[in-house]
Amino acid sequence: MSRGFIKEDDQEEIPLVPPRAHLPEGVINYVTQVGMDELLDERQKLT
Repeated sequence: MSRGFIKEDDQEEIPLVPPRAHLPEGVINYVTQVGMDELLDERQKLT
């Protein structure tokens, strides 16, 4: 289909993922085992 027939509003926008906030010094970052496993799995997929 020609680009002339596609409205600009119909185009999908790239999602904006804000960076995670840094924790102050000495604060414990609690994470569940399931959450940690998901983070490690995602990191492995990205490398």
